[in-house]
Amino acid sequence: MDAPPEMPVDSGPDPEPESPAEGALVSGRWRAALVVAGLAGAVVVALIYPARGPSGTDFPPYVGPPAASRVDLDDFLGARACAECHADEFADWVGSTHGRAGGEPSPELVLAAFDGTPIRFLDATVVPMIDPDGTYQFVVDWNGMVDTLAIEGVVGGGHMVGGGTQGFFARHDDGTVRFVPFDWSRHEQTWFCNTRYPERGEWRRITGEMSITECADWPPRRRLGQIEGGANCDTCHGSQIQAAFDPAAGAYETSYTGLEINCESCHGPGRAHVELVAAGGALTEANLGLEPLGTLDEDGSLEVCFRCHATRLVIRGGDLPGEPLQDNASLLLPLLTDRPFLPDNRVRTFAYQLNHKGSGCYLDGAMTCVSCHEPHTQTYQDEHGRTLVGRFDDGQCVGCHASKAERPEEHSFHERGSEGSLCVSCHMPFLQHPAVGDDIRYARSDHTIPIPRPGLDERLGVTSACAACHPETPPNELAVQLRAWYGEVKPWRPLVQGIASAPTTPDPAAAADLLLRSQDGFGMAQASALSQYLLRFLRPDMPTLPPGVRQELLMLNRDSDVDVAALALAALHLSRGSDPPTRQLLVSALEARGERAYRVRDRWGAALRYVGDAYRIRGAYDDAVVAYRRSLEARPGEPRTAEGLGLALLAAGDGAASEEAFRSSVAADSTRASAWVNLAQALAQQGQDDEEAAVLTEAVRRFPLDPLPHFRLGNARLRRRDLLAAASAFTRSVELDGALASPRIGLAQILAAQGRLDEARRQVTLALQFEPDNPQAKQLLERLDQFESSSP
Repeated sequence: MDAPPEMPVDSGPDPEPESPAEGALVSGRWRAALVVAGLAGAVVVALIYPARGPSGTDFPPYVGPPAASRVDLDDFLGARACAECHADEFADWVGSTHGRAGGEPSPELVLAAFDGTPIRFLDATVVPMIDPDGTYQFVVDWNGMVDTLAIEGVVGGGHMVGGGTQGFFARHDDGTVRFVPFDWSRHEQTWFCNTRYPERGEWRRITGEMSITECADWPPRRRLGQIEGGANCDTCHGSQIQAAFDPAAGAYETSYTGLEINCESCHGPGRAHVELVAAGGALTEANLGLEPLGTLDEDGSLEVCFRCHATRLVIRGGDLPGEPLQDNASLLLPLLTDRPFLPDNRVRTFAYQLNHKGSGCYLDGAMTCVSCHEPHTQTYQDEHGRTLVGRFDDGQCVGCHASKAERPEEHSFHERGSEGSLCVSCHMPFLQHPAVGDDIRYARSDHTIPIPRPGLDERLGVTSACAACHPETPPNELAVQLRAWYGEVKPWRPLVQGIASAPTTPDPAAAADLLLRSQDGFGMAQASALSQYLLRFLRPDMPTLPPGVRQELLMLNRDSDVDVAALALAALHLSRGSDPPTRQLLVSALEARGERAYRVRDRWGAALRYVGDAYRIRGAYDDAVVAYRRSLEARPGEPRTAEGLGLALLAAGDGAASEEAFRSSVAADSTRASAWVNLAQALAQQGQDDEEAAVLTEAVRRFPLDPLPHFRLGNARLRRRDLLAAASAFTRSVELDGALASPRIGLAQILAAQGRLDEARRQVTLALQFEPDNPQAKQLLERLDQFESSSP
């Protein structure tokens, strides 16, 4: 009897944002190798790959952000603490989309139909209802079981013009607050869900022809807060959301001030400010008790909003408003990991408004979010703070582009007052986010503020603003008309053109000419270009670099954007990290950063960790090991990187070295269930069955509500032919997460061995509903079919 595949869990950044490393037990391209921490009583070694190089080229010791930059959760008082002194602003906020962004379920907040009308799937019925006590809940009848999910929180008020939605959260036994995968669309007045297949991440209306297992988050698994190692909703859909594992309880603690977006989400913690006022102290610009947002420069102002309104890669978990965003998150490293944007920075998948940093209004002007959006009411204003009629008021644009105000028809070639004459109709069209598909409306205004380029736009996969209003006219004819009106359209910036052209360029030297242009780029383009060059054209320890590459990377290291600088250093470190002169340059670059070197080192390490992940997924284990070790030089002690190193070594068959790496990961962070499981796998690979069982037993004790240790313990018991104990472990794993196919396969094998063929078939069928291409499930089902057909 074969054990189910011991599919490792990748806890590093994912190749695709919509495909998180939830697949501890699932097959597919995100398989890696399970990762582990130290066993109680076992020897736990220190981090095994210190930042050392050839003589004289050791990296300086890593020093993280100062403790003074961290914010205490107790310093947040909630929005009502602001109301007495700031009554007008509070009143504006209460009625705003931020003030109404979420909260406890109530008739005033809930838009969806909780009226007892069933949501019908092919194989399940979900009844949204309000019980006699006033509790909003979903009653789910699926797989022969009835489960009641009591709603704790509501997120979204259907506010957005381009597609307003509302989601619901319920508290789980493990202390997490989890998204319930039945969303409501205000525009379509229907329930929908984020699907698992045929297109992962696509939003589809729920119909009677659809299995509930097609919903990617069924059973509920997407957790509120920054929780590593699975799908989560981060910290943006609420205020001061915190989720942390409590080792003593073996569960998570999840808390939040509220699910609206409160004053302190932007202004930071208010306690010091309130105490100053209460004590009668004089408030000065230098001592307000919080940072005055009106004094921020352009990038500082944008970062207040980009804390939520941007793709980001978490660098240091648990961040709170008031802490420097750059200490905790990277805005541009997702260009390496997820590719959310097109070459000209428009949305390729799902990307929020970060692409404003690719707009001419930012690059050639000084536009920030509050140039157009009044921050308290979320109504519209011009750059002088004058209230505008609405989102289509040309006052947003003509304050800067005054020459277009007097005779707009001469610029737009559309009749004054018509929709086509409005600035935003052509330059900020609503575009459906491609990752969600076309079934549910979810369009957002294009914050690159582009020039319409019919024909080229369509080749990129974007509907040009011209075609949106004139769909009957072929794009090439629209392009001819545009040239007749305006002449040749303003060309892309050279680096943007290079990013668009490079995918067809196989030669590293030619690609460098296109992508490494320190003299004419900007942050988003530089990060995108560097990411492409790093992943496609560089390899560990290249004997030489194409002409000019080294110098360009050194120039990019001096970029003011710390993400760009980190990518440049990561590229040099990966490609020439064994070369003493290059290493000395890297050391000098770090020393020049002074006390804030940790910011570039955090990102540098994260970039190389991702490169290691990419190599490992492709099966290039030797290259992956080099990338991970270089990552650990840049950012020593990072547990996810040590874990990735262990995964690569394990896949390469080096059980002893992988065990050492996993133990070092645990020495840095002992709260990672996947790390315990991977340590067990490394021990099993070395034939240390008793040690493996001890680690897994301890993992189950520490993480009783995590399905992964139970599954692996089941596999270990199955290999020893302890069918009763294996079945118990597999059953518990399925109870904790019914979407996992592998424990169902293990359970089915045991049931089949016991002659309980109908029950075995049921488990295999459910496994295939969640993973239609799982080869082991298909093989087992085929064997069951053959056995039954041959039976008398």
